[in-house]
Amino acid sequence: MLNASPKLQILKLTDLDMYSNKGNRISHKWTQPKCVPECLLFHLETIIWIGYEWQPKDEKEVATYILRNTRRLKKATFSTKPIEPGKLNKLEKRRRMLDELATVDKASNSCHFVFESM
Repeated sequence: MLNASPKLQILKLTDLDMYSNKGNRISHKWTQPKCVPECLLFHLETIIWIGYEWQPKDEKEVATYILRNTRRLKKATFSTKPIEPGKLNKLEKRRRMLDELATVDKASNSCHFVFESM
């Protein structure tokens, strides 16, 4: 997808844990590209990720890859799913996840992070 969009400036990802209209989980597997797509190197300025959880290995790998290879990234917004009341252990886990995400070595020094709950 990224190779087919060489001038992409805004990338919006929505909950990678998707289901078909029949309720079956859609299988997806992240495969890191052999070469960094042109849009990441020269054009992408904004990433918006809705429903980000960092839990599945694929989500962590995709987010890290994008942050490490996007040279012109100005804003990265990660919206996480709400935590149910009484689940304090999940709140601590989420804080550690967001701290880890914020410390990923980024290609862009001017990237502004936004973390929010849906």
